[in-house]
Order: sequence, then structure tokens, then C-alpha cells
Amino acid sequence: MASDRPGCLVVRHGETCATQPFFTERPIGCPYHELQTSAHVATATREEASAMQRTVAVAATIILQSADEAVLLTQRAAQMRTFPLVWVVPGGHVEKDESFEQAALREVTEEIGLVLTAEERATAQVLCMWESAYPALLSLGVPRRHHIVAYIHIKCSTDSAELLQRIKMDPVEVSAVAWVPLSTFSQALKEENGAAGSFTMYQVSKDGPQTPQQRPMSVLFQDPPAPGQPWEHLSSGTKYAIQLVLAKSQC
Repeated sequence: MASDRPGCLVVRHGETCATQPFFTERPIGCPYHELQTSAHVATATREEASAMQRTVAVAATIILQSADEAVLLTQRAAQMRTFPLVWVVPGGHVEKDESFEQAALREVTEEIGLVLTAEERATAQVLCMWESAYPALLSLGVPRRHHIVAYIHIKCSTDSAELLQRIKMDPVEVSAVAWVPLSTFSQALKEENGAAGSFTMYQVSKDGPQTPQQRPMSVLFQDPPAPGQPWEHLSSGTKYAIQLVLAKSQC
């Protein structure tokens, strides 16, 4: 629907959101924003012009906050065609006739085998909308994927240790999971590339969690590499959503 904020898309989802529109935010350096500038339009290549005509898909993800105040991250498998090795929250494409919540919960089950009970997902609500492109920066190539992503926040009644034992990932899509305390995120987001501290990563199989490994928080905030090189980092949409969760927890 139309917005009184220039360049913004407003999403209404279901009757419960009728009085709460969600403005779709985009990251600094969004390639589609760069391609839309008048200077770029005038000199756009055929590949860039084609990218601008691409249909925008819709995806939904879950920011799962455990009872002990940690957030679940998943690392996308190295062989994924988009965002390989990137740390995100679980989610994926919204199918026809699915709600955001239904799609996100289905994807969580498909990716990491986690089925949330009705009680555990009782607090589910749309947190924000985010414009996502791959590659994430025009300097890394002309975008080949374009999504509007719904981030759904669930403050779960189960702690992270118990939820971890229920995770059985699909190695085709996910290479690792991590429960990162919100307090660790709060400190790291103040420091970005110089982020101190660490988080525990679990490389898991279909048989469940394996040996934990410690990773420095700084890997989540690495600068972009040369084009064509893998870029392990925290996705911009996930970072934005976690900042919103932190803001809510301080209210």
C-alpha cells in the first residue's frame, strides 16, 4: 500500500495488524536503492536494468528469544546459492495462502527440525519488515534475488539449553546454530568490528548437536571481502531486528 514516507512500502498483514502498518526498512548501501538513483538509471547496463524488473518475493523469519534471554542464529550452508556462510535467523519463502507466522514456523521445522508448541509460540508478533537483496552490495555484483522479509519475534517460555537438544538440522541448508545472549549482542553492537566477547557455535547433524566451538563476536561484523569471496557475517536484517528486540527489552 502507499506510504507518506517517500520510498517506503507499508505492509499490512491480517486483521490484527489493521491499525499497525509496518514500514519496510532497507540497509545502507542497498543495491536496489543504488540502482534507482537517477545517475545510475542513466548508465544502467542490460543486467542492471533486468534486475530492476525482477519480481519481489516475500519471506518470513523468526527471531526466537529463549526464556534465558538468548537469540537463536543459524549459519547458512557454504553451498547455498545465496548468502553462503551468513548468520541469520531461521526462515524462508512464504508460500501461497500462508501467513507470515505459518511460513516462518514451517521453515524453522524444515531447516533445524524444531517444532514449537502452541505455548512456546504464544507471543508471536511481527516485529519489522526488511528489504533484502543478494548480493547485499552493488560492489559485490548485480543483485540476483530481491525479497521483502517479515521478522517475527517469539519470546519463548523454554530455555536455550532445552531447545538446543531438540534441534536436528538439515545440513543442505544450515551448517551451524548458536544461542547468543542478548547481553552479548548489546555490548557487541556498540563496538561493531572491534566487538569483544565470543559466542558458542554448534555444528550439528541430523542426530543433534555436536561439539561446541567458541567464535569471536567480531566475525559477525566483518567487512565485505573481494567480489566472489565468501563473507561470514551477521545479515543486516537480522542485526536490525535484534536491535529492535533489545529496544523492546529495555522498555
